[in-house]
Amino acid sequence: MGNTPRNAFDGPGYFNLDASLFKNVRITERVRFQLRAEAFNLLNHTNFAITTQSRSINTAGAFNLTTTFPPRVVQLAGRLEF
Repeated sequence: MGNTPRNAFDGPGYFNLDASLFKNVRITERVRFQLRAEAFNLLNHTNFAITTQSRSINTAGAFNLTTTFPPRVVQLAGRLEF
């Protein structure tokens, strides 16, 4: 508020690692099967964010931080192409 410039306070950094593995298996000349595994936030790193209600510094001089990003998610899928 007041005369503080926009984006005067920076929050903590953001780190995320997504990965996917897939294997193509040819069944016939025209038919192929694909098996995939995908992982989001692979290292399960906690990312903190400053909430909209706590963008100002509190009386102790620290930011109020919350986790707003999802935990590790792994999904498996199969795909048949013909």
